[in-house]
Amino acid sequence: MKIDREQAIKIIAANEVVNISKEDRELLIYNSWGLDETDKEFYLLPTDLRKELLDFDEPQENIMSSKYDKLVKISCESSYKQYTNEKIEAIQRNQSIHYYHRDEQLNTAFMTAQNGEIQNHFRYDA
Repeated sequence: MKIDREQAIKIIAANEVVNISKEDRELLIYNSWGLDETDKEFYLLPTDLRKELLDFDEPQENIMSSKYDKLVKISCESSYKQYTNEKIEAIQRNQSIHYYHRDEQLNTAFMTAQNGEIQNHFRYDA
């Protein structure tokens, strides 16, 4: 199955949200807390969360609450949108070809198989 870039980002982000640490989740939530009506992502959030974003300077519930899951997922997706396919390296092992997709700093962002299926993804801290 071949997938496009947007689908790949959604798959990577969905996997990351499931395994994210509490500290990283908190960081993603607070970094996204400034979303408002000028951001297209704002309208992907449930109405009650949009209201909370506009009315308060910080989350009003425990950051582990499922209420913030969509915000975390959108934040993860946004962080991967910086990756481009301009710098792709391919390697062949036996009969399989794997593609390494790099970010703007030339770090490997994710690896796909010849058919476009994501094999692995990578995230780096500064």
